[in-house]
Amino acid sequence: MIVKDFPSMDKGDEAFFGYIVAVGWFPDPSWDWKNTDHFVYADFYYNGRYTRYKLPNDDDLVSQLQQRVFNNIRELHCTDYDGYSTKIWIERLDDGRWNTFLP
Repeated sequence: MIVKDFPSMDKGDEAFFGYIVAVGWFPDPSWDWKNTDHFVYADFYYNGRYTRYKLPNDDDLVSQLQQRVFNNIRELHCTDYDGYSTKIWIERLDDGRWNTFLP
């Protein structure tokens, strides 16, 4: 799978990403733990396409996306509904922080 860089977003910008389906980490292929090539990624699905983004180094953004994935898993397995509904928009707040929200 091709890993895209996370879109550059200025303060006040927002963008639609699709359904959040995974958050994970990709280790440096050499397995040298001193190497900085490790990265955290998020996978989104929309209109039959998966897109994987390398996430910015921001614990709060990663935590928000993990919670959204958890919500989808809970919806799939703990309800009578056979799908998921967490379409994600991400915005860059005026103070530089990230916010994930549902449309």
